[in-house]
Parts: sequence; C-alpha cells; structure tokens
Amino acid sequence: MMRRLRNSLVTLGLALGVSACLWRGYDKIINVHLDVLTHMAVKLVLVVESGRLGSEGMAEYSYPAERARQFLQQFDDKHDRPSHQEMAKLLDRYEAFVKAVDAARRAPEQATATPEWMHTERDALWEQAAKIRADVEAGR
Repeated sequence: MMRRLRNSLVTLGLALGVSACLWRGYDKIINVHLDVLTHMAVKLVLVVESGRLGSEGMAEYSYPAERARQFLQQFDDKHDRPSHQEMAKLLDRYEAFVKAVDAARRAPEQATATPEWMHTERDALWEQAAKIRADVEAGR
C-alpha cells in the first residue's frame, strides 16, 4: 500500500514538474537549452584539451541535445518561427560536433576534430545561439 502511494506521489510530482516546465513558456525554455548546449560545447573543448575525455563521459554531451529535441517536439506548434527552425539546425550542428569529437577520441590517427576545428565549431555554435536568442527576443 505504501509503495503504491509513494509511486503515485512520484508520478504526480513528475507530471507537475513537466507541466511547470511547459508553463514557463517557449521563450524561457529555449534560452535554457541554448545556455546548456553552448556551455557543454565549451566544456567538451576544455576536457579534450586537458586529455581527460573518456568514453564514459560522452553521454554527458549528447544528452542535452536529446532533451532539446524533446523540447522542439513539445513546442511543435511553433515550428514556423525562425527561432524554432534555427534551433533544429543548431542541434544538428551540435550533435555533429559531439560525434566528430567522439570519433577523434576513438581513432585519433583519423581525427578530423583538430583543436582549431573544435574552437571554430564551438564559436559557431555560440554565434548561432546568439542569433536564435535575438529571434526569440523579437518574437520570431
């Protein structure tokens, strides 16, 4: 009985949590995702440069993109907004960035993810995020 009650309360809490996140609105949530993705790109470059990147850590970098894709699906009614469309492009670029870094980690002799390339991609993600923020601010 207590287990069932606890499970019901946990389910209710999760439902309320998700509702609260959606209640915050598209503009606030997209900015949170942009912050997380751009900061994770910075962190990934720093970890690679420190030589401490292992296979167990790669999920840490792919998970934010998965959550951001879920966000885009939840707000599919905004798909005609430039910010929504550009966010999808940013996610494609971010995921390609993470995959290239992971491929370089697995096969350094065939790496295309050079330090210069990683810095360029990281900076491009920041610029793309700034454009999306401007679109959101303008209501686009």
